[in-house]
Amino acid sequence: LLAGTRPLAARPRDGADRSRRHRDVAEAVRLLLLRRLGDSLRLSDIAASFGTTPFALCRMFVRSVGMPLHRYRRRLRLRAALHRLAGGEGDITRLALDLGFSDHSHFTNAFRAEFAVVPSAFRSLVRPPSYR
Repeated sequence: LLAGTRPLAARPRDGADRSRRHRDVAEAVRLLLLRRLGDSLRLSDIAASFGTTPFALCRMFVRSVGMPLHRYRRRLRLRAALHRLAGGEGDITRLALDLGFSDHSHFTNAFRAEFAVVPSAFRSLVRPPSYR
């Protein structure tokens, strides 16, 4: 599933090595999530590809990044949506599905919770008026 990844979470010898390894794993996971933004990745598969358990991966990620992995992933997807909407993306349902949301409603609710505006209203705010 996650070819090219390697077990980074092998048992370190001391606390400094452990912290460094945790940061390395968290950074590798961040890059993976960015590269595979719209893909449906299971936590268990991500953890296994880095040689750790889902629980340990989540704990490493929170300690290194400062937020849970699922929240970080949702924010990545929502920020990508902002850029695409600002760039003129027209079909909000297609955008939602491309970014890994289950449907239009799921995407709209997450977008509103993060940015206090629905996607269509945001698109209207950033789109220049058309003069005919």
